[in-house]
Amino acid sequence: MHSIWTPDFNVSVNSSKNELKEAEEVTLTCDHNFPNVSLTFWWKKDGKNLTGKDTSQLFLKKVFSHDSGEYACFVNSQCGIFESRPYKVEVKSK
Repeated sequence: MHSIWTPDFNVSVNSSKNELKEAEEVTLTCDHNFPNVSLTFWWKKDGKNLTGKDTSQLFLKKVFSHDSGEYACFVNSQCGIFESRPYKVEVKSK
């Protein structure tokens, strides 16, 4: 019997701030445990693609209530496409 070992790849979203108020800024980072290979990234908010957001960091400048939602990052590697669990961003009014 032959078994193929495949590593467990993990993708998650981390935030530079835990609590956000209107007009503040935040950076979401797509953390992963992939080796240094050619990777591409993209982001979704509430299941919809965020155009032009194709790096491992998503910088949100001057957030407002409409920026609240669930953000997820995607990593495309030689091993396939991997998605983070949704990360909830909640913007509170001042």
